[in-house]
Amino acid sequence: MYYEITKEGTGEHPNIYSTVSVYYEGRLMETGKVFDDNGGKVAIFPLNGVIKGWQKGIPLLKKGGKGTFYIPSGLAYGNEAAGTIPPNSILIFDIYLSDF
Repeated sequence: MYYEITKEGTGEHPNIYSTVSVYYEGRLMETGKVFDDNGGKVAIFPLNGVIKGWQKGIPLLKKGGKGTFYIPSGLAYGNEAAGTIPPNSILIFDIYLSDF
């Protein structure tokens, strides 16, 4: 997985057992097509219940931090399709960690 922290944030980092509050946009690397976002509303997830790429990436952020994560299919949905996401897709997520 590749990533870029675009805003540092402050305080502690969440861990795999944290419930995180995020704003995000997900795109397909191949086409740039947006396949998911939270429509400007905060999304709340238990970190241990999301794709492995988020489990590895979000703990790199601090509260108020932003990052772009390039997630290979092996840390996302693998060789299975997921909604509009084709099998073996590399995903790009822009994530802002609001709280945890």
